[in-house]
Amino acid sequence: MNPSQLAALDILTPIQREYVIALRQELQDKDKTDVFGLNMTDLESPQTVKSCQPRQREMADEAIESSKNVVVLDEKGRVILVYRRNHLLDPVVRSAEAAIEKLLKNVNLKLPPDDDRRSNIDKQDLIKKYGDGRFGVLYCAYWMEQGNAANGPMICREMAKGSTRLGDYCRFVRDMKQTKERLSLLYAAADPLRWRQCINIFDALCYFKPDAQLLAASKIDPWTSLVLVANVPTDVHRDLNDARHMLSGIASSGTFPGSWLVIHSGGFKMRIKPEHGILLNTHILAHFVDSREPDDEKLEPDQAKEPRTEEFKSNEQELNSDEGYQAPDQYILSFFNHQKVQDWVRSQAQSGER
Repeated sequence: MNPSQLAALDILTPIQREYVIALRQELQDKDKTDVFGLNMTDLESPQTVKSCQPRQREMADEAIESSKNVVVLDEKGRVILVYRRNHLLDPVVRSAEAAIEKLLKNVNLKLPPDDDRRSNIDKQDLIKKYGDGRFGVLYCAYWMEQGNAANGPMICREMAKGSTRLGDYCRFVRDMKQTKERLSLLYAAADPLRWRQCINIFDALCYFKPDAQLLAASKIDPWTSLVLVANVPTDVHRDLNDARHMLSGIASSGTFPGSWLVIHSGGFKMRIKPEHGILLNTHILAHFVDSREPDDEKLEPDQAKEPRTEEFKSNEQELNSDEGYQAPDQYILSFFNHQKVQDWVRSQAQSGER
């Protein structure tokens, strides 16, 4: 690391700093990490990306999967993707699982209206598979509400619908602390300077908008917002409102017999498992989740190398029973920043300096 990168880590504890330095060395070790380059000068339009949706299964089958960690750089050498196997330790995985279950005891999930990222959803089929209120999309976000840009960023309306709802959502944010911190350290190792920029912007946001502190999980939190995608498919898309040059953190919880995060822009895929950690530039990279049912003949190419667990066998038994199939819960967690929020904070800071 150069001096400016080391200086960016000065908010970490000595143990965290030592871990991040060692992790950065691992991400630069060719024996442990595959490094790819992508030219992202010409980004795919939303229309082009949407036209690829009918070919998603074929695209997933054709995508390349690495057996190592993965780092992807753009044409300017900026990190736009990091994938690290077994990054989230068992206590972290269990804490995320417990946080989601606690949330769902008090909050019924809903499907978002008019969402191009989740088309052709059979609601009755999802009710049969998971139960009413256990599938949908939930936001704990600090962003620009549509139609209220003049007021600056604010807590999303979904969170603010009553004190009870706000309390449930804030507890969920707090309970995701271990997951966010672990992904934050991966971000610090991959791109120390932009990681620190995100943290500084979040700190400044809390100064200008004190209620933003409700979205902060720790002192090294680089993400102002969180989305939980529960038991619903995700079509290929780009998140056009997300920060253009920053990384989002992605984790998962639940049972994934055969699921991949597929990067359409690069033609490769990464296995989704609760223990794996992912950082992704969700603004520029078109991506989607490919999930296969346990009876799919193309379920998992390396299944012979990974013996079926008792949990997997149990899922097969449920599938073949006469009483119907209770699908395993599959949750995707994405921690992100909105570009307009970061622009607003920079503008406020510059105004203060003047």
